[in-house]
Amino acid sequence: MRPTTSSSAPRAKAGGLLLRPALLEFRDVIDPESAGGAYLLGLRRLGVVPHGRFSRRGIAQAILLAARATDEDVVGRTHAALQAAHALRRGAEPSAAASTVPAQ
Repeated sequence: MRPTTSSSAPRAKAGGLLLRPALLEFRDVIDPESAGGAYLLGLRRLGVVPHGRFSRRGIAQAILLAARATDEDVVGRTHAALQAAHALRRGAEPSAAASTVPAQ
């Protein structure tokens, strides 16, 4: 183990100051609340699964994620892609109510 010199502490502080903005940005990227949740695949309707310990911010992000998925027709596009790949069982059709989010 290398002994700590008097110059390593200032160098470490300077390195920490240089890394801080990048680490804060990375923290925001991997924060599960900023994503809002994940789509639940295998359903005929839209499902968003949020983390169990979300705050109000995380729940709001999950609602925005569901709204975006509805606007972008994630269920219909996923079904079409699986159908094109011949990955569906016969008779599998998307639900007429592809989402529970009302149209605006």
